[in-house]
Amino acid sequence: MLFGVSLIYGLTGSQLFTEIAAVAPGLEETSLFSLGVIFVLLGFAFKVSAVPFHFWTPDVYEGSPTPVTAWLSVGSKGAGFVGLLSVCYIALPTVADLWGPVLWLVAILSMTVGNIVAIKQTNVIRLLGFSSIAQGGFVLAPFGAAAAAGADLGEAFSATVTYLVIYAVMNLGAFGVAIVIGSRVGSYELEDWAGLNRYAPGVALTLAIFFMSLAGIPPLAGWYAKFAMFTATIGVGSWWGYSIAIIAAINAVIAFVYYAKVIKFTFFDPAPADAELGELESAQIPGPIGFALGLVTVAVIVLGVLPGLIADLGKFSAEFLAALGL
Repeated sequence: MLFGVSLIYGLTGSQLFTEIAAVAPGLEETSLFSLGVIFVLLGFAFKVSAVPFHFWTPDVYEGSPTPVTAWLSVGSKGAGFVGLLSVCYIALPTVADLWGPVLWLVAILSMTVGNIVAIKQTNVIRLLGFSSIAQGGFVLAPFGAAAAAGADLGEAFSATVTYLVIYAVMNLGAFGVAIVIGSRVGSYELEDWAGLNRYAPGVALTLAIFFMSLAGIPPLAGWYAKFAMFTATIGVGSWWGYSIAIIAAINAVIAFVYYAKVIKFTFFDPAPADAELGELESAQIPGPIGFALGLVTVAVIVLGVLPGLIADLGKFSAEFLAALGL
């Protein structure tokens, strides 16, 4: 990424996004400028664990303390997406035909590879790791399709921001409930979570809410994230948008399989024979975690029932940047 930034700075003579945007069209045919743009995008792709720069994600997620993993998945990854969108939307919109096809391809690869590999996972943290890779593909889909097709980036930017905010809430809740269950049963293996509804029905229900929201099931917030993404990609009105919308629809079905698998274990499978159910039933959820889980649970439900709240945020972000002339 730093090498790409140095190339762009050397050729444009500026570090300001607006000045780069003004000079970029005259440099589009310059090989070094194209190389600099691609390098910057690839650096951000590593940051957001997009395929093919995703290999670190499941191992780091599984090996780190779960609160750290939650931060990497939500805070750090969210910051990476904000950086990527800012550079593309503000500094490089005039050369979208250069970076658009790259984002389009990265989005398809991320959602497809992440979902297919997640199906085979038996560790919930690794499953959420590959899920976050796939969700990153859904986040990038509208923006990549619009840029590749040369369409207006405003609507795609709004849809991407909407999906990103909802994803952050859903994933934070998913990792929060994983922390609670993992500390209670002493494991993040799915087979050890079997029968959770038997001794912790409230926690099991909370788990189901977040995983079904990640799958995009109404009336939880995830359905509107998917709706905004499909509306924006189809609205591009070209082969770039239609093709990625079809691939995203297939991947949404694949994702439902492994999210439902977690719920199947926790609700319908018998508890392990060696589980100390009495001890598990009496385990208490720490107050701060319980409070945080309550907040994000309410947010997932409210944003699903009243999606206009988050839709306005996405539109406002695009309009705000447009009003600034960015």
